[in-house]
Amino acid sequence: MKDGGRVTATGETIVDSGGPGVQVTGVGTTASLVSCSIRSGAAAGILVEAGGSGTLTACTMSANDVGAEAGGEGTRIDCVKCEITESDSAGVAVLEGASAALSECTLSANEDGAYIDTAGRVEMSGCRFVEQFDDGIEAISGVVNITGCLFDGNAYAINAGASARLAVLDSEFWRNEHQLLAAVGAEIVQKDNLFDSPEEVEWGLPDSSP
Repeated sequence: MKDGGRVTATGETIVDSGGPGVQVTGVGTTASLVSCSIRSGAAAGILVEAGGSGTLTACTMSANDVGAEAGGEGTRIDCVKCEITESDSAGVAVLEGASAALSECTLSANEDGAYIDTAGRVEMSGCRFVEQFDDGIEAISGVVNITGCLFDGNAYAINAGASARLAVLDSEFWRNEHQLLAAVGAEIVQKDNLFDSPEEVEWGLPDSSP
């Protein structure tokens, strides 16, 4: 869907589409999905780019390369009460100036729960990042606000690159191999978090950006 179109779908199932399950491209192009299931295989479950916007509510995205991807200046994706699992690369990817908001979502058994490399802003509240194979959140760059989230059983709960600016508030960290990793230059503000180990932040690590 491109160039000013709009789609609204409820209860739809998209399987093995041969490309992105849903593609939203261009300024003014919007998609609103409710209670949909997307399993597209080698591509993104939903790809929003070039100024488009997408809203997903109570959707399930499983076994995609990326569950939900937003890229490009002015692009935005909002996920509310979604389940994103078994993504080969990342449950959610926010790239190249895009912005995103995730609320009460569960991300589990992905390579990364969320991969963020953007000049935009990413808001996450009440989300659960459970048993990612690598990072719960990998933030190479961008402003990322994390409030009331749970990180449980990930290899790395949060991995912050040198250009990342993170606020981590009222969140819980359990059974992660590492809690917060930060490259030289990263900024992390944290308050009222609960950790199951005394080592909260590991500073001075090499920048993980490509």
